[in-house]
Amino acid sequence: MPPLRYKIIIQWSDADQAYIARIPALGCATDGQTPKKAAKEIMVVAGMFLESMAEDGDPIPPPDISEDP
Repeated sequence: MPPLRYKIIIQWSDADQAYIARIPALGCATDGQTPKKAAKEIMVVAGMFLESMAEDGDPIPPPDISEDP
């Protein structure tokens, strides 16, 4: 899978007692007990989400992060 070019936001949630990772451009989110685990999980969720969109013929949201640093 090519690298994702979407902004990932990771924040602690007192309500969930976990780190919440989300990709606003895709509208998907997940959680993890550490920031690293949350980041790993959001990559899996985003990959499945994008694959499903492609299979359904839905338009893929454009990346919101450029290739330039």
